[in-house]
Amino acid sequence: GSGITIYDYIIALGGRDVRKRDIAAVVDLAEKGEGDMFYGLRTEVL
Repeated sequence: GSGITIYDYIIALGGRDVRKRDIAAVVDLAEKGEGDMFYGLRTEVL
């Protein structure tokens, strides 16, 4: 993978409003090798 993990990215958001189910969706797909680290995150976070 890349030099940054999904967890690192989420932590780097610094308390932004990212719902736990969105994080779960990101992690779930990433572990399956589908989508990318931004999948499932709210658009206002990006």
